[in-house]
Amino acid sequence: MFAVKPQVHLFMQSSIRRSKMDKRVLLVIALLVSIALTVHFVYFQRPPTEDILNANRRRHTSTLQKQQLHVQEPSQKESWRQTPLQLPPQVENSPDQQNKLPDKVPHSLLQEEQQIVAARLQEKQQLLQSKQEKDNLIIKQVDIGQEVIDHHLEQTTSAKTATADVLKSVKEWEDFITLNEFVSIGDIYDKCEGDDKLQVGKVVLLEDEENGGVKTRTFVNATFPDGVSGGEMYIKSAYNGRDLYHNHWDLCTVEEDMDDQVIVCPLEPGVHHFVKDIKIPNYLPKGTYTSKAWVVDENEVLMGCSLTSFTI
Repeated sequence: MFAVKPQVHLFMQSSIRRSKMDKRVLLVIALLVSIALTVHFVYFQRPPTEDILNANRRRHTSTLQKQQLHVQEPSQKESWRQTPLQLPPQVENSPDQQNKLPDKVPHSLLQEEQQIVAARLQEKQQLLQSKQEKDNLIIKQVDIGQEVIDHHLEQTTSAKTATADVLKSVKEWEDFITLNEFVSIGDIYDKCEGDDKLQVGKVVLLEDEENGGVKTRTFVNATFPDGVSGGEMYIKSAYNGRDLYHNHWDLCTVEEDMDDQVIVCPLEPGVHHFVKDIKIPNYLPKGTYTSKAWVVDENEVLMGCSLTSFTI
């Protein structure tokens, strides 16, 4: 009997050690589960789609108010999903276009666009003149005489016309957003920098009724006087202010595996209208996403630039 006692004692010690180890394992598992649940609810538990849309609508309205642009609040009686798509005055709204994606959206440059594009380089130089250069120009005008003064007045008028075109392009697209009660999350311009950049498109946030969650829809109207036979598309994106992703693709092949391809090279000279839907993955964590995308042609000349920002 006495020979058995050491074995029992060892067995009890072993059981106690296993029990302590099991408790530690359980504590670690509980901690990991707690962390996982916290991360899920803090970052991945999305609010309802309607709340996401309303939050981004408020962000856009606040931005416009800071820019001192007039904003007409959408009707509270009906949501945009229940309202027939309203097209701007310059676009015919035939019966077969009701509740359909429009083939045309505001074309901010219209008939004057090619003249504006042709004069772009000259106007850019005028708009970017420093104060000292302008002062020197005025002094020279006094010395040279009335002929140069008249030329300076023509330059000033041209600059004012360019500014008016910029404001007109912004207003047309904001009117388009208001008429259709869209949620704007981005703007598309003919270039990325400069006060004289013209708005040629919009990016809106929509409910994805087919797959759930939300998606973006991009509207673009742009004129390519010489056409486009190739190019590159670049994108940089950030999450809560930190770099998230950047890449580039060949312009003519970026959509070749997509069913809804909208860019087919070569692009003929003239006006082009593009409408493109992109699904926002449901697994993206909550936060603020910003992106900058730009396209250059085969000669590395900038064709357009998109700036977007939205929250989940």
